[in-house]
Amino acid sequence: MNKYLIGIFIGGYFTISPILSFANEKVDIRTTQTVLDRHNLSSVDAALYKSIFALQRNGSWRKADLEKQKLEDISLLGHVLAQRYLHPTKYRSKYSELALWLKSFGDHPDAKRIYRLALKRKPKSARLPKKPFIYGPQKGNTLKRKSYGTYYRLRKASVPISSKTRNFHTKVRRLVARQRLTLAGRFVDQFEKRGMHPAHISIARARISAGWFYYGNDTKTIDLARKIDPRARHLAPLGWWYSGLALFRKNDFKAAAENFELLALSDDISAASRASAAFWAGRANMIARLPARAFKFFKLAAREKFQFYGILATQVIGLKFFGNWGPSSNNSAKLMFFKQHPSAQRAMKLFQIGERARAARELEQLSHDPNPRAQRALLQSADALSMPRLAYQTAKSLEFDGTQLVLRGLYPLPPWSPKEGLILDRALIFAFMRQESAFRTRARSPAGARGLMQLMPRTALYIGGRNYRARNIRRLYEPEININLGQKYLAYLMENDLVGPNLFLLAAAYNAGPGNLKKWREKINTGSDSLMFIESIPSRETRNFIERVVANFWIYRNRLGQPVPSLKSLAEGGIPMYQVLD
Repeated sequence: MNKYLIGIFIGGYFTISPILSFANEKVDIRTTQTVLDRHNLSSVDAALYKSIFALQRNGSWRKADLEKQKLEDISLLGHVLAQRYLHPTKYRSKYSELALWLKSFGDHPDAKRIYRLALKRKPKSARLPKKPFIYGPQKGNTLKRKSYGTYYRLRKASVPISSKTRNFHTKVRRLVARQRLTLAGRFVDQFEKRGMHPAHISIARARISAGWFYYGNDTKTIDLARKIDPRARHLAPLGWWYSGLALFRKNDFKAAAENFELLALSDDISAASRASAAFWAGRANMIARLPARAFKFFKLAAREKFQFYGILATQVIGLKFFGNWGPSSNNSAKLMFFKQHPSAQRAMKLFQIGERARAARELEQLSHDPNPRAQRALLQSADALSMPRLAYQTAKSLEFDGTQLVLRGLYPLPPWSPKEGLILDRALIFAFMRQESAFRTRARSPAGARGLMQLMPRTALYIGGRNYRARNIRRLYEPEININLGQKYLAYLMENDLVGPNLFLLAAAYNAGPGNLKKWREKINTGSDSLMFIESIPSRETRNFIERVVANFWIYRNRLGQPVPSLKSLAEGGIPMYQVLD
């Protein structure tokens, strides 16, 4: 049947209950439904599509073809055929089928996969298939985001960069990673004598200074940081950071504060770096009995309201945390673009028949639209329809303007829940999920971790008692299964005496494993100073992971209308502990 080759972009109407419930939060979206008002699938076609998708999952192609012939609305046939052609085990598609599909459905979310498959199956004598339509910003409309990396600062200062300087920095990084710090220092001294630019020498010494800090030698950390050329110190700002931490560890709080202040007030550093430096400047000044200076820098840190240290500073000086999270008022003008967008129309029909994953992928394509008005319309719909991945992805592409809409998109409430129910608080599950996968159900790391909670198959086997390898590995992409295994693993870690309910230790163990955490706890001696323990962990990935997960946890507590005792405890110099509040 080639019926699908004719015009397929027919408007659709999505019928939905006026009240959507996600994560126990009720949102009235009847006004959204009014704006999206179209001809929906008839009850007969909706039932047929449900049957077709179900039959094809099991490879019942003949029965599915019989059902297809009964359809009146053929606007979802592109998805039906994509499901067939991309079936992992029960169908082998031909090049002619794939090429014909691309010619007719090149704007569908499966187009890239089908195009790649078509190239593999193309006979030598056949023409190349039609390339898929790519949603995204056109030339000249790309949103430019400021970079804060080393090479950005060097280029801005017109410092020469060459293959020689790149090889120099690569060598230094490798020596530091292997803890051959004395040799790294000699290597840098040699290049300084040969006339290497002071900026490159300063950056290298800041990197070696960091190595000495994590090795536990505060004296060498400070001495090496002091050797950084004053003319190039602004190009190696981390020298101030590690010198400040080392001085703090040596109880020289006034000198530590001076280093942190210089970093906090420097140009071209990220929001996270500024919040960190400003908070530690405030902390060091407070211990040094300089409360006025302490308040000044705590206030500076609190400006970065989404950062770990920004939130902590907010609590320390008693400023207001995030305010009202209630749904923003509906703006029908923002949603009008849906009336003309085929992808959105198909998505609404897919929602109607329960194909949420396919619907989400249709709408995710629209998040690349460079038009802020279109993005806000999409974000409003994603928020109303409880699509966390789409809401987060779209909100990230917009500049935060303080509106409830963007704030809710940055911290969406996922709708999934295991069949057995949640055994841990939603705020904790959402905090890990946001950091691990950004709500992408099919997320996969280079190491092989999968799904929303980024579980390794061997971890899933140990926690779930079931083999999730080979064909079963696909089950780790199912939200309910993945979340259930993830929460059980978190509970397992908290039962370990090494971890307990300490949020910092929990995040560290989840990211790096209990073995690495045990090694770090044995090596790092910071007493009861939880913040210094974080900053003394030698893995940058784990340090960032801890701070982001805990910040997520605090913000989700706030969004769910719950108190944040772990934040209060840390701000008072205690340990951030997980408490059951749901």
